[in-house]
Amino acid sequence: MLLSMSKAMVASGAGGGGGVSVAQRVGGLMLARSATKLAQGSTKNGRDSIGKRLGVKKWGFQHVKAGNILVRQRGTKWHPGKNVGMGRDHTLFALVEGHLKWEKVRVRNHVRSRVKVRSVVNVIPMAECSENYKKYGKETPPLHIQQQKQQASA
Repeated sequence: MLLSMSKAMVASGAGGGGGVSVAQRVGGLMLARSATKLAQGSTKNGRDSIGKRLGVKKWGFQHVKAGNILVRQRGTKWHPGKNVGMGRDHTLFALVEGHLKWEKVRVRNHVRSRVKVRSVVNVIPMAECSENYKKYGKETPPLHIQQQKQQASA
């Protein structure tokens, strides 16, 4: 009885074989059944995280409202200037309504007497913006616009 039960368990795959290899003793001979599927190895790859959507959100001399996000960044690649705030995750945002102005500023380290160049983001309030700055992003219009105005007035 015990022998027939063990044969039934072995034939059905019970008994811890897991279907990989089942052994059966028949008349003094040991018969082994091999796996029908090739065993697969494991990998340490196969994971990926979603993008964090970092980068510049407003460019050049674009019009911005108070609270608009200007830059999302890790660390301070861009520094806040006039009328720009910085969140705890280094996000730069506008404090007033106006136009953006990007600048490179030289900063001197007084301990080592080294000069660093930093990218600074400023917001010029609407009251301080001239019509030229609103149109062209600088205080004086481009040269071809100046020439057209001179020709029209002459």
